[in-house]
Amino acid sequence: MKFSLLFISLILFSNYTLANQSDLTAIRTCLQKFKSHPFNSKKPNFRVINASVKVFGIGANVNDVKKTPEVELVLVKPAVSVLSKTTYKLLNPNAWYCISAKVAVLAKTTIQLSCASRLATTDGSVTVLGRSDEDKGGVTVLGSTNIERVGCN
Repeated sequence: MKFSLLFISLILFSNYTLANQSDLTAIRTCLQKFKSHPFNSKKPNFRVINASVKVFGIGANVNDVKKTPEVELVLVKPAVSVLSKTTYKLLNPNAWYCISAKVAVLAKTTIQLSCASRLATTDGSVTVLGRSDEDKGGVTVLGSTNIERVGCN
């Protein structure tokens, strides 16, 4: 059973990796979804948060908690979570976050987002026998994805 789940998650992740867009293409896709933004669409400056993997509870969460003095565009690279609870702490109130992709299999994903932050994803979402907040992007199989706004008055 464990090997089957790991195999399924590897297939899902490899499909995302093969179809993964370049960083610049991903950022431009998110900028289109923001509608209006303070960034240069042709040559946007952005910071990258690297990919993460969490399997059976082993692995790292995604943390971005430092407040920047100016608005900042941030690309969050693909993350995979299998039989785990994963938390994205995207708490920079001046950040405009772009989530490239997410795969959760038998997992719970919580995105803690600063009340002042913006969030977009490069893809639509797919949920199979699970629950996902609308338009949060990625693939959720037998799991859930939730967004919690943090620091709201």
